[in-house]
Amino acid sequence: MRLSIFRLWPALLLLLVTAVGSAQFSANVQGTVIDPSGAVVPGVVVTLHNVSTSVDLKQTTNDSGFYRFSLVAPGSYKLDTEAPGFVPSSIAVMVTTQETRGVDVRLTLCSNT
Repeated sequence: MRLSIFRLWPALLLLLVTAVGSAQFSANVQGTVIDPSGAVVPGVVVTLHNVSTSVDLKQTTNDSGFYRFSLVAPGSYKLDTEAPGFVPSSIAVMVTTQETRGVDVRLTLCSNT
């Protein structure tokens, strides 16, 4: 019987580490991108830049102007948006564990001067 417990130990340890690891990255960042009139903007490239690790995550807004980053590590981020005809934007975002952080973005039109 003692030998069986020792054979199960690595599997139990792996299960514990997996459960703890997934709990650490359970935050989400999501929002809607709109233009100055309040209309949603599809096709916007949204980049979530982790300030500490310099890792970038990219999404593109859907037909409803919505984007979502799932399973994000807690920390300090920069949310950048780029779309043709609009001024690029950048917003500082702080993400905490087990949070769904809503970050809506209102774009500004480029001026032709």
